[in-house]
Amino acid sequence: MLEDLSWQSCLTYALTALVGLLLFKILKHNKKNGKLPPGPRGFPLVGSLPSIGQFSERTFAKWSKLHGPIMFVRLGSSPTVVLNSLESMQQAFIKQGHQFNGRFRSFLSEFASEKGHGIFFIDDIEDWKIQRRFGSRALAGSALQGRSLESRILDEAEQICDLIRSKNGKPFVLEPDLSETISNVINDITINRRCTDKGNESLREYVRYVVQGFRTDGFFYILLVVAPWIRLFPPFRQLFNGMISRTKAFNDMFASFIDQQEKGMDAKNPSGFMETFLGQMPQKTYTKQQLRIYIKDLLSGGTETSTTSIRWVLLYLIKNPMMQRKVHKEIDQVIGRDGQIKYDSDLPYLKAVIQEGYRIRTAVPLTIPRRTNQDIEFMGYLIPKNTQVLGNLWAVHNNPEFWPNPEEFIPERHLDANGNFVKSDRVIPFSIGPRNCLGENLARMEVFLFLVSFLQKFDILPNPNDPNPTFEGTPGPVNSAKHYLMIMRER
Repeated sequence: MLEDLSWQSCLTYALTALVGLLLFKILKHNKKNGKLPPGPRGFPLVGSLPSIGQFSERTFAKWSKLHGPIMFVRLGSSPTVVLNSLESMQQAFIKQGHQFNGRFRSFLSEFASEKGHGIFFIDDIEDWKIQRRFGSRALAGSALQGRSLESRILDEAEQICDLIRSKNGKPFVLEPDLSETISNVINDITINRRCTDKGNESLREYVRYVVQGFRTDGFFYILLVVAPWIRLFPPFRQLFNGMISRTKAFNDMFASFIDQQEKGMDAKNPSGFMETFLGQMPQKTYTKQQLRIYIKDLLSGGTETSTTSIRWVLLYLIKNPMMQRKVHKEIDQVIGRDGQIKYDSDLPYLKAVIQEGYRIRTAVPLTIPRRTNQDIEFMGYLIPKNTQVLGNLWAVHNNPEFWPNPEEFIPERHLDANGNFVKSDRVIPFSIGPRNCLGENLARMEVFLFLVSFLQKFDILPNPNDPNPTFEGTPGPVNSAKHYLMIMRER
């Protein structure tokens, strides 16, 4: 009895001390940091997590109507500022970008990046600048080995069109083949491989793992960011253990790709992404570990977002056959049924359809978390150093003040009175500022060229057994359309 009492007392004292310490830190934090932005009060220890739900971007937008566009919330133990307006994001990510350019370090980001490697989660600003500069130059030319991005994308688009023809007008799910074909573009640039080629089964498995991670396990990823301790308990323990084993296997695969490329390269004349990177070693930040994570970042980021954007547009065109007919007519008039597709083809209505797709179904609703690298005065508030900062792109794209009836798909929003396409600075699917998406140009080109290729050649029709597929997306870092069957009938 005495031993039990002592154990219970120790536990009580420990919990009391822990809660007291947390309250002390919160009070000290608030006193030190003065005027924080307003926001929901939340609960002890877990903050506002129980109230957020699966689609946090929509909850944040709803809360911003009460608290304002700049909002302070606690996500677990992480103090977080959520920016729900374009103006606040422009101020933070562009005008004061040097103060908001850090990456917020979470358990998941440290696990995925092996403590700050790659391009997504680099926190050191100088290291990030070096790697961003390298990636921009490589994707713009040095890694292309004489073949333009446009020609690479069109080659892959033709491959999948041949595959679609083999379906003979029967209902099928486009998603797996589209993901793999889209991934071939960035795979070929970075590692000189295509996942659909014979002998690349492990790479193909990696692409499927990435897609599953964003679609099926996306909410689990978010939980690992805000409440990493859940990995210790079932069923999350099994999910995390599976993540560890698969990550090791894929790390070994990419390491072998790098070693093979290094052995066969001409050090005096490096060619392609890997060789160009290896040729920079041993300069600061240029290591094989950095290259391996960099490649994984580009492959994961360059596959799912483009695939998601294309699938959403196709779903809306299935739902709106009159719009699809207008796109067909425009393509027939400008390019023709058998004409050569070009990225600079003048297709204003299709461009409006795509921009409306970016707006209404933003592939990545929240920006990758940033971090304030010092105490900051920001639009009348004081934001402490090391605060997590999220940009709510979904809120910008669904603000009824600028987009009347935002839940409706209306491509004409993006056309002027003469039918010319108007690019909107309020549609920002790739974020804004220096830390926006590195592959924005590639992604925009992929979405446009694949859609033109599909719509030049096929009628996109609903599955007759399910003519009204859901428009409810998947929760998580990427807002993908759920699986749907479709018919692509040759025109």
